[in-house]
Amino acid sequence: MCYSESISLKPIRNALDVVSGYKSIDAYNTVFKEISSTFYRENYHSDLICYLLKNSEIRRCFLEWLSNEKSVNGTPLQIENIQAYDDAAVVREEGRVDIAVYSTDKRKVILIENKSNQAGDQYHQIPQYFHLKNSMKVTVECVVYLNRSELKEPRYTEWKEADHAKIKPVLLVTQLRGERSFSTNTLSPFLSETNDLRMSGIVREVQLFFDSLVFGEMNMDKLEPFVSELAKDGNLKRFQDALKAYSDIPRFLQKKYQSYCETTHNKGHFRYRNYKDLCLVVDGVRPYLAIDIFFTHDDMDISLVEREKRIDKIVELRKQMGAAFPFPEKSTGHFGGERYRRIVAHHLDDTIIREAIDDIISRLEEKQSLPTE
Repeated sequence: MCYSESISLKPIRNALDVVSGYKSIDAYNTVFKEISSTFYRENYHSDLICYLLKNSEIRRCFLEWLSNEKSVNGTPLQIENIQAYDDAAVVREEGRVDIAVYSTDKRKVILIENKSNQAGDQYHQIPQYFHLKNSMKVTVECVVYLNRSELKEPRYTEWKEADHAKIKPVLLVTQLRGERSFSTNTLSPFLSETNDLRMSGIVREVQLFFDSLVFGEMNMDKLEPFVSELAKDGNLKRFQDALKAYSDIPRFLQKKYQSYCETTHNKGHFRYRNYKDLCLVVDGVRPYLAIDIFFTHDDMDISLVEREKRIDKIVELRKQMGAAFPFPEKSTGHFGGERYRRIVAHHLDDTIIREAIDDIISRLEEKQSLPTE
């Protein structure tokens, strides 16, 4: 079944080493997990971040990081004056804002929206926070959108055009752990600079805690019995071969049914060829038309496609064939161009695939003798 030479899976020398080396949640027995049964909740993480940002050294590292970052628009964030936050007020859950960091004069603010529980946005959430602060004559210098590990942007569907223009230049998408994270860009610089042994110990514990939340989401320890079995009697190699065979199914189907068509449907002027190892092309339907049969693992997309921007000819053929025209919907298709298509969910069922191909080609064979102009 394997026809692709381009897909290669590197052999795993020792599968158990892979599992034991993976960062599992059970490896992070942090003090926060020991003392709280709610350590996994978003509010808990916000409480920790708020506590840390009340420390002037950590807050300075945080502000320096923001000053060197770019917004979702790709423009530099404008933190006008870091010193303006020397005596900042760091507030939790003010007007439903997770964390607000106010400048000393309360005329500027940095808002932090914590999505580390991967919850969705509420209706118009960030614009509401932004406009509320503006109505209070407070300038929002940055909105920090904090994910757990991904860099997912907010949901913009309820945003107005003015919201995009005003908020996106100050919107920073970040994460708890990762390259663009609070941990890497605020806590790690603090650790490299501080002489505060007490706060240093707390910060290291917080980083370890964030690791448990981010890397522990998939608990690899539970897979160890499965991987142990794979390591026996060459089963791992068989598993890799099976994965490779699965990835090659579309190529296998293309070759199989090209051969089938060349044997079964060899009348008239039809010609069969391979396109990109995934698509069986049937030429000769008309001088300007062809059939593309595009295979995936679960279905096939059979399309009648024009090659020379002669969509009028498809319309003409459709009119001539009437109810026998076998393509129910018009769309763009996999490789572009105007086309009428038919999706067949085959689930590797040979009978379903053959019946669909037989039906379409036989109908078009009957119409080959129709005028082409």
